[in-house]
Amino acid sequence: MKQIFTKFYNSKSHPRCQSNGIGLSLTKELETLHHGNIKVSSELGKGSLFTVEKPIDREVYSEQEIVESSPLPVQDRETDISAQEEKPCILFIDDNKDLQELIYRIFSKRDQTLTAESALQGLELLKSNPVDKCAF
Repeated sequence: MKQIFTKFYNSKSHPRCQSNGIGLSLTKELETLHHGNIKVSSELGKGSLFTVEKPIDREVYSEQEIVESSPLPVQDRETDISAQEEKPCILFIDDNKDLQELIYRIFSKRDQTLTAESALQGLELLKSNPVDKCAF
């Protein structure tokens, strides 16, 4: 339990548990950035309880931490193909939809980004798309 919020940590005692070890670590980092906290309590055979505490008062943030902004527009994956073809192409393969979306949002700003849920789906994409980089 001590390492549950450690990035890329996977428990050796539960080898069947599929995890990339990123979610809880990112949640912990976000809570820390927002002056919040995340705790876990667990009881063998009953499950785990995660408690997230986040302050709602603007006063907990320093002036440097406050950025006024407007909501970002939702980006459609179907974009102008001619503009995309000039960018290097990345293929990212992972069965975690949330991680796929995160990678897409990060890399699609500068690269043509393709995502696949499996190696077979990735191979199909490779047949019709010239790919410069591939990540699994």
